[in-house]
Amino acid sequence: MDAGRLAAADYQLAVGLRRTRDPNTGTTWGGVRATGINLSASYDRGEANGVWADLSAHQLTGQNVEDNQRQRLMAGYYYKVIKRR
Repeated sequence: MDAGRLAAADYQLAVGLRRTRDPNTGTTWGGVRATGINLSASYDRGEANGVWADLSAHQLTGQNVEDNQRQRLMAGYYYKVIKRR
């Protein structure tokens, strides 16, 4: 489980918390951040396969941009083709 505040890296207006100034209006906008919680779980007994799941909820905020929210549920199954020792 993680909780925190990070740059919302999957949004163009958040790359490096970038802020952009409009040369016509002088308005600065951008710096989108995601504040929330992330729950992750996995099951792997060291055999050839395993499963994982991830649940997250975040509030997205920035300067002169509309606030928004994001919820994600992801899950998966994997099979190990190469076994490492």
